[in-house]
Amino acid sequence: MILGWLAYRSPRLSKGIGIAALLTGALSLAMVPFILAGAAELVGLLNLLLSLPYLVWLGWLGWHLLSHSAMVVQAT
Repeated sequence: MILGWLAYRSPRLSKGIGIAALLTGALSLAMVPFILAGAAELVGLLNLLLSLPYLVWLGWLGWHLLSHSAMVVQAT
């Protein structure tokens, strides 16, 4: 959740990346009580729901880093 909040508040990243990161963190925290209670079926369903915003976040972050790269390749 902290990384999601930082990504959301960052002026260098778009708001969509931050929202996807916040969703991923919130779903991760929502799984903790069910993991501790031993509800394997519900944890599997929540894990499936968690993987969707996580994949969106990773894809979006990768696209952002590749298209807005801060590194400049210099010819030698």
